[in-house]
Amino acid sequence: MERQRFQTVENLERMLVITASLPCLLQLRERLDAHIDVPEMACETVLSKDEWKVLWLSTEHSHPLPKIPPSAHWAFYAIS
Repeated sequence: MERQRFQTVENLERMLVITASLPCLLQLRERLDAHIDVPEMACETVLSKDEWKVLWLSTEHSHPLPKIPPSAHWAFYAIS
């Protein structure tokens, strides 16, 4: 990140958006690794109800919102 050129505010904002998701992904991966014994753990163990619903609506455009929360495995890949 230090090597990137931030000549404009727009470039800085773009880089912040890209790099801001990395800590979230690492934290989610760490939580999943801690619960590796549970193969189909619900995503509500790592995300709030509102968080997974927003994630679903933003990634699964052609599918309606499920009544049962998807797996944490789905959440990890949907975020990444």
